[in-house]
Amino acid sequence: MDKFHFVHLPMFDMENHRRQLILTGDLPTDIMSKYIEARKADPSQIFLLGNAEKATLDQLLGDRRFKAVLDNGMPSKNQPHWLDNFEITNIRVICNLPLNSRYLMPKYPAQMPFYLYGSAAQLHIDHALVASPSIQLCADQVQLEVTSGNVDIGILERGAIILCQTVPERALQPFDTDTEKLVSEMSFFFKAGQKLPITIHSDPNPDSVLNVSTLGEPFARGIITLGDNLWVDSKMINADPNDVHDEDKKEQDAHSHKRFMVPSDVTKPVGQYYKRIAVQKEWQQVLHPN
Repeated sequence: MDKFHFVHLPMFDMENHRRQLILTGDLPTDIMSKYIEARKADPSQIFLLGNAEKATLDQLLGDRRFKAVLDNGMPSKNQPHWLDNFEITNIRVICNLPLNSRYLMPKYPAQMPFYLYGSAAQLHIDHALVASPSIQLCADQVQLEVTSGNVDIGILERGAIILCQTVPERALQPFDTDTEKLVSEMSFFFKAGQKLPITIHSDPNPDSVLNVSTLGEPFARGIITLGDNLWVDSKMINADPNDVHDEDKKEQDAHSHKRFMVPSDVTKPVGQYYKRIAVQKEWQQVLHPN
């Protein structure tokens, strides 16, 4: 493992989190070593990176560094973090796109697109969000078999676009917002070991929400094999902050997703649901370090 990447959990209906964000940064050598060993011990484990001091996404991106905490799984209440008292530095943006309705596409793409990013040693994918409602699908350290063309390492560090030839997003959307039910279905495609035929494209407009119709011819074709470290969320990403019919259940749901759902700027929560979340420790904006 040569680099540390992390992905934000977006939420279409919460102003502070209407953003698709993929970052990379540097951990101190001792922290990185402990993280790598923990990943080796359990390749499927999701890790939560948080900020030790309250800040907004824009502040952290502007500073390109922040004091951080790291947890292997959801931290227990009143328990110390797995790793703390360190700083992540040299933060670099791979993808940072607004998800306000005015920026989204009017319809889903025919084939499901993903951002492909990483390095020669490790590749990751994150579902490109182009319309709402949607689903977040992240896969860490996927295997890529190139069957035609060439894949330059430089474009992977900047991020490329892949289209899954056998995943008809337009036909599948919208996904069931009961994530546990969704991932338990035999027909659900995003599972460990799944092989996905893909085409690989350059993104002609990397500063805008992806418009698949603007993609040119693929510069390579291949097959992606999903590994053990997967994240699927069809619930929190689409949550309505003003729907408070069952607050106790929603608070329980918020705790169950805490290792993934990590609010940044909690000074102006929207609706009673997020006010209840806001009184918890101010989690930072990133999820799923890989």
